Amino acid sequence: MNKYVFIFLVLFSCVSQAQDFYIVKWTASWCGPCKQWNLNERSKIEQTVQVIDIDIDKYPKLAKRYNIKSVPTFFICGVDDRMVYTKHIGYTSSSTLTKSIKQLKDKSND
Repeated sequence: MNKYVFIFLVLFSCVSQAQDFYIVKWTASWCGPCKQWNLNERSKIEQTVQVIDIDIDKYPKLAKRYNIKSVPTFFICGVDDRMVYTKHIGYTSSSTLTKSIKQLKDKSND
């Protein structure tokens, strides 16, 4: 099994099946906006959706595979199919991420 697939399988196994979507946040320990996002936005968004952090310095090949060139980068992924539906690059407010998830939910209910 490809080690990148394994890493994602392990991460996905941590996601609550009670939610339709989750967020993968690509981050780095040295990233100022990433730290600010954790202080200002994380608690707001985690009331509605789970956030999984992936450090680009710990997993550089994985970051390269997903074309991560800037942090923070946010993927909104589906729990059932594990597809990446939306990508936000840079500091993104919890309200923007919540709106994106709501749009995805509305689309899937059509």
